[in-house]
Amino acid sequence: MKFVLQWHITEKCNFRCTHCYQDEYTHGWLPLHQLKKIFHQIFDIQKNYFWQAFTKRHINFIWWEPFLRSDFIEFLEYINDHTPQHLYIGILTNGSLISSDILHRLQWLENLTIHFQISIEWTQQVNDSIRWIGSYVSIIRAIKLSSEHGFKVHASLTLTRLNEASVFDLIPFIERYDIRLKIRRLVPTGIWEQLDHYLLTPKQWYGFSIKVFKVNRLLKAWKMSLSGCSEVTSYQYSGEGCAINLHRLLVINANGEVVPCKRLEKKIWNALETPLVELFNDPIYLQLLWVHKDIEICQKCNHKDSCRWWAKCITYALENKQLNSPDPQCYTAELIRNTMNNDSSS
Repeated sequence: MKFVLQWHITEKCNFRCTHCYQDEYTHGWLPLHQLKKIFHQIFDIQKNYFWQAFTKRHINFIWWEPFLRSDFIEFLEYINDHTPQHLYIGILTNGSLISSDILHRLQWLENLTIHFQISIEWTQQVNDSIRWIGSYVSIIRAIKLSSEHGFKVHASLTLTRLNEASVFDLIPFIERYDIRLKIRRLVPTGIWEQLDHYLLTPKQWYGFSIKVFKVNRLLKAWKMSLSGCSEVTSYQYSGEGCAINLHRLLVINANGEVVPCKRLEKKIWNALETPLVELFNDPIYLQLLWVHKDIEICQKCNHKDSCRWWAKCITYALENKQLNSPDPQCYTAELIRNTMNNDSSS
């Protein structure tokens, strides 16, 4: 099991994707010396007993576009020189600023295993309509360039009704470049808050996940991944579910604010004011572990202990910032609810 720290080191971005849940792009970032201060806090977490369960420790530098920071590579070099153990670094990027010079510098960081997650919406027509005209060509260039320099690359796609029909058109691309596609669910928050009609229904999501499962069996490799909280579906339960569970995820925003997940903006505190190691005893954080125990529908489900309540963020977004309902896209919950309604009416 791995621990993931998602670090949003900037809120600036050079894209304006229609499905982005960010609603503010003008905020800057913390200065480099404060980033270093927070970095050293991360390893204090080892003092907490939860840490012992993790076999891998990941830091993901994530949205909006980390390479907009001119000191980003310098910070990675600092991490490389000061980390007390080998780290896995994920860089989530739109790929537009990746260059050979940047990749050459990253190749020298021997204490870090770096991989890229590059967002794409596929096909070219769909992608450019969601991002900007010409972005598709830029993304393909970044994927090729990163692969040629020996970096592992994942493509990332946000599934909506806008691109559901075209997702499987990218299978030849996946095979050609030997990459994995991470498919993420849309979370209706930020500027997407009033656009929840782009969400797939529970039955549509169930049908889509079955198609992914069949495609992977035909490819004889897990090339299409229902990523993160999308991993748990009605046909396969990973036993991990929502990454908040078991304290497998922390998110630090560009201003140092700590939240359990970027898609679940439930502020806990600020890393510049309170050490991260104290977080694991915080009541607000602890209550997220087993929230589904109070949900009647979840208690009637045979998978309640393995799914771990699926995606808390989508419920939080659609249920007026409450967490006491099942995941709105859970098909099993819909079936149980229908059964309960039929029993009560008979």
